Amino acid sequence: MSESVVQCLNFSNYATDLVYSQDLPWRIPSSFNDRKLVQLSHFDCGGKAVSVCISHKIVDAYSISKFLNDWAAITRESDFKPSPQFDAIFFFLLMDDPPVYVVPDVLRDQHQSCVSRMYHFSSSSWGRLKDTLSTNPGVQNPTRIEVATALVHKCGRQHQRQIIPACSNNLYRAI
Repeated sequence: MSESVVQCLNFSNYATDLVYSQDLPWRIPSSFNDRKLVQLSHFDCGGKAVSVCISHKIVDAYSISKFLNDWAAITRESDFKPSPQFDAIFFFLLMDDPPVYVVPDVLRDQHQSCVSRMYHFSSSSWGRLKDTLSTNPGVQNPTRIEVATALVHKCGRQHQRQIIPACSNNLYRAI
């Protein structure tokens, strides 16, 4: 956990550098071994801010949001007792007929190594990809997640057609 003290100024351009400063561990991938980082910023006018950077392998956005809201409530009210909410069923409804994934034998029997890659897209590249995707009449103002998913799906489908030309495909993404 890191801690900083900040003067209360008009820092609209400064806020990004404060929260994601260059010298903190999330800028150096090899130092992000803990999979979680927390920064507490104290402002001389009395305000406080908490920044959290955590691996999606540990928690999802709903869990970290719930944790931070409960943490804030505990600090405001000494008698606050957080209680777990088991309401995920309302957000992730069960499907009546869930999809069945059949792995073709040609892929199942091969011993393949796993490759993991990270790509960085510039703002102009995001814009070009978004414009390309927006030419489809059914897509209006796609998000970056939708653009990235469409690109990965397109590339994966092109590769799959080389292996099994007549294979159908489906893409499911839980958010």
